Order: sequence, then structure tokens, then C-alpha cells
Amino acid sequence: QRWEGYKEEINQHITQGSETVIEVLDEPPAPEEPLNILIVGKDARPELQDGGPGRADAIMLLRLDPRLMKGYLISVLRDTRVEIPGYGAHNINAALAWGGEELLIQVVQDFLGLPIHHYVTVDFEGFKKLVDVLGGVDVVVNQPLIDELSGANFPVGEHHLDGEQALAFVRSRQI
Repeated sequence: QRWEGYKEEINQHITQGSETVIEVLDEPPAPEEPLNILIVGKDARPELQDGGPGRADAIMLLRLDPRLMKGYLISVLRDTRVEIPGYGAHNINAALAWGGEELLIQVVQDFLGLPIHHYVTVDFEGFKKLVDVLGGVDVVVNQPLIDELSGANFPVGEHHLDGEQALAFVRSRQI
């Protein structure tokens, strides 16, 4: 019940003009059992509209464990080599481009050995809107970060980033 309300609140703020999907895949586990949510950041953006699902830039599993009163966030590197059914051994992020969300979910479940109960995908526009809805994010930069490709330009120090700045920061390959 709480999840549905939270899902609706997020969708009202970030789905307009972006491809943000929050999907319930299976019956949620019993209230005392851990809940696994696959979070995928896609590289889909207007200038790359080829009709495909895009590639998975970020793949994370959020595990909420009510018994331990803890949450865990596991990041799966997009270049992790895995067996993709029908394609052989490849980088895990290719599963989204080749078989959509269903294949990516199957590959992540097989790789981590955990069931996926919910799936969240956010494209670039959705990411920016989500950061803005949250009021921005704080980051600490330990060395100057200048990346012309991503647009990141941050001197050393603490920074409060809006959605546009946060996207440039996370897309930078200069870190």
C-alpha cells in the first residue's frame, strides 16, 4: 500500500516528458521478507531516438530488509561479463538493448541469484527531474572535474547540484 503511494508520487513528478517506469513484476514478498528493486539508468535521450530501449548505463539492486531494518544498494558494473541467453558471454548492459527489460531482469537475477520484485528505469530526463524533485544532491569533489563531453565542470570542494549538473557529474568519465 505504501509502495503504491510512493510510486504515484514519483510518477507525478518525473514521468512527464521522460521515460520513467516503475513496474511491479511479481507479488511482493511477505512484509517481513527482503524486497529487491532493480534500478536501471538508461542512456536513452532525444538525440538517440532509434526506437530501441537504449543501453543500461547504471544497474543497481536496492535490497530492503525489514528484519534487519537496513537497506543495501548493490551496483553492477555495466561492463560485467555475463552469460546472456541466446547471445553468449557479453557485457551485462547489452541485455537491455538486445532483449529489453525482460532479458535484463532475467540476466541480473541469474547473475546475483536473487529474485527481482520491482523494476525502475530512468532515462536522462527522468534522472534530472528526480534530482530536482529531491531538492538536489550534495557531492564532494576531491580534484578538479572538467569533462567537456558530459558538461561537468566542478572545482575542488562541496557542491549542491541540480538535476542538470548531477547528470553531467554522473556521466563524466574523468572521475
